[in-house]
Amino acid sequence: MRCDVASIDEFDISLLYTLIRNISCVKPLSTAWGVPPQDRPRDKSLGANVERINLYRNDICGHSVDGQISQPKFDDYWTKIESVLRDIDAIVGQELSQELELQKRHVISIYEAC
Repeated sequence: MRCDVASIDEFDISLLYTLIRNISCVKPLSTAWGVPPQDRPRDKSLGANVERINLYRNDICGHSVDGQISQPKFDDYWTKIESVLRDIDAIVGQELSQELELQKRHVISIYEAC
């Protein structure tokens, strides 16, 4: 029996959100998962930004009758999502840079020990 294997490219935002909430090490936003961070616009944590993406998705797709929005609304969401993605990139990029620096120090210590 052969099972088709799904690619991560086929995951939708709702599934990714659920996986992040339940099996990742991303800490929930300061209010809690499922609580809109719009009340806390200064919360730029990874959890808050993941929550924002999910809420934008729900506003656009999940709670729309036909899945369509006006051009001005699209432009507004695009700006908001772009800002959130930049925040996520800054967080992940910083964490990656820190991890790379730790790995570099580890390799140097091994080299110096030889």
